[in-house]
Amino acid sequence: NLPSTLSPRIQTGLLREELGFGGLTMTDCMEMKGITANWSPEQAAVLAMAAGVDMLVVCHTRERQTRMHAGLCE
Repeated sequence: NLPSTLSPRIQTGLLREELGFGGLTMTDCMEMKGITANWSPEQAAVLAMAAGVDMLVVCHTRERQTRMHAGLCE
C-alpha cells in the first residue's frame, strides 16, 4: 500500500535482507505525485527514513526541503 520509497518491505526487507545490498540508498525526487498527493513533506521524510532510506532527494522547492528537515528533526 506504499510507494517503494516509503516501504520497509521494499527498502529493508527486499533490498537489504533478501538481496543483501549494503550500500547507501537514496530516493528519487520526493516531490513526485505518488508521495505529495498522499503525505505531507514531514510525514514522507519520516516514513522514508523509517523504511531504511539513507538519503532523501528533493529537487524543486526549498520549502519542501525545509519541511522535510523539520519533520526529521522533530
